[in-house]
Amino acid sequence: KKPVFLHGICETRKTFRVYLGLYKIATAYIIHNSPGGHMINTLSKQCELFSNKLEKMLDHNHPLFIASDLLPWSVFEKEFGILYQEKKGRPGIPIRVMVGLHFLKYMRNLSDRKVLREFTENAYFQYFCGYSQFKTSPPMDETTLVKFRHRLNDECLELFLKATYQMGLDVGLIIKREVENLI
Repeated sequence: KKPVFLHGICETRKTFRVYLGLYKIATAYIIHNSPGGHMINTLSKQCELFSNKLEKMLDHNHPLFIASDLLPWSVFEKEFGILYQEKKGRPGIPIRVMVGLHFLKYMRNLSDRKVLREFTENAYFQYFCGYSQFKTSPPMDETTLVKFRHRLNDECLELFLKATYQMGLDVGLIIKREVENLI
């Protein structure tokens, strides 16, 4: 049954609540994305009630979904944490996001600009990088990725390579006997 509108008011209460909820979401989006929208508004907090968690929306058999659980994120945070100084400059981008974007960049053979653009369009990229809700803007610009790469020392790169290798073994993309000569 289609709702009948009389002077802008919906005839059924249930449908009216749905339209009111959609109106609040749209208003919160406009407020949040307008100049000065960085200030938290109570309406944008209400918007979070209606947003879906990526984990519930995504296919749990997708390779990036599976890979996100296989990588040792806590080890990366511990080892790469030495690259950041807590009390100097603006707060850093979370290490999981930085490492995740680099994995995706090399896994898909993308430039820094393309991996960030793909990040804003691909929910699996965002979940892989540790986000629980979909974001419509990149977490940084491409120069931040370049600066992060320049900070990495040999131990960090070796950890990155070992984690990639172990993930490949765990998923079955790498067969150990085929690469024993390379190690």
